[in-house]
Amino acid sequence: MAADLRAIYSAATETAARLALDDFEGKWGEAYPSFAPSWRNNWLRLTVLFDYPPAIRKVIYTTSAVESFNASLQKVLKPKIFFMDDDAMMKVIDLNAHRICQ
Repeated sequence: MAADLRAIYSAATETAARLALDDFEGKWGEAYPSFAPSWRNNWLRLTVLFDYPPAIRKVIYTTSAVESFNASLQKVLKPKIFFMDDDAMMKVIDLNAHRICQ
């Protein structure tokens, strides 16, 4: 279900998003009858998302970009028991930040 919802908000255009919503409703409408009507009732608010480029949209629809960034840093830093110096730790953080932001 999440993949089908993602097809809506990650669509390239508003028209593609509307088609993805139609597909979602056809596939999941019976099991989850309130989802599609909720999206349709709030369509004008939701379609503002398509006024922004894809990179900005990703940050907008991510529930918490900061928490996601922190979690990815913890994955990288946790296995390392210690660093030789602060510069080594900062280099790992910087490389991870560049990887995430691309």
